[in-house]
Amino acid sequence: MIYRDPTHAILKAYVALLKGSIQYNGQAVPVGTKIAQGATEYILIQIDDVENQSTGDGPLYRCYITLEIVSQQDITSGDEDPVNRIAEQLLEIISEPEQFIMDNFTCVMVMPSSMERDSENTESNYNIMRKIRMINYIEQIK
Repeated sequence: MIYRDPTHAILKAYVALLKGSIQYNGQAVPVGTKIAQGATEYILIQIDDVENQSTGDGPLYRCYITLEIVSQQDITSGDEDPVNRIAEQLLEIISEPEQFIMDNFTCVMVMPSSMERDSENTESNYNIMRKIRMINYIEQIK
């Protein structure tokens, strides 16, 4: 069997699963691999690492995914409610491996690895971020 790179497939699966599924203040929260211009809340998805975990039965990969929830607020604000509500919805949606639909791969296990809170002040706003790191075990099926 030819080993294939699962990075595009897993990113595409995360975006497809989350796009339009996360709401805040009655609006869908933008989801993608690029910063959502003009949005005050968004989810940025990136792959941190992919490790080959094959044991001889076929290609198996451990993918480390970071989902960064960002809330841009007025500089005097600092309300963590948006990131908390978004994180709650996000974790509920991505908790089942069969939800990840991919060509040539199947997700056999998904689990949270860590959560981290961060914030930054700029001249014009206050950004609150929550990074959720997930581990997905991806099996190549073709």
